[in-house]
Amino acid sequence: MGIGDWFKNILGLSEDEEDEPILEAAIPATDPLPKKSPQASQLASVLKKLTVVVITPSSFDEARKAVDSLKHGKPIMANFEDTDKEIARRFIDFVSGACYALDGVVEKIGKNVFLFATSNVAVASERLRNWEEGSRSGALDDID
Repeated sequence: MGIGDWFKNILGLSEDEEDEPILEAAIPATDPLPKKSPQASQLASVLKKLTVVVITPSSFDEARKAVDSLKHGKPIMANFEDTDKEIARRFIDFVSGACYALDGVVEKIGKNVFLFATSNVAVASERLRNWEEGSRSGALDDID
């Protein structure tokens, strides 16, 4: 056995030996892992506790904190009753932009009260349905 034969033997390239037949083990057929039903995943998401952050902004600096909460999947309920009108407009513009970037929604709940929600929160309302259908009225017109 020369050095070339020795390398061929190590690499499994030698032709002098017959290959032994590979025996396949009988593996019993098993069902794959059961898939979660859609109802189970929906139930799990309903049972997951959702925290809504409620704020009454007194300065524009609070908009950044609101966006940080949105980035963590927490919806924001903002009450602008005691907020200066210009600060409220800037706040709504800033946080609405963040909602858009996060595929969220902005919903006017009442006079001077807005809900900013991310895509993990389903918001169903008549006003939102009208907005999607094209009758977009000025949401900021009612801010006092």
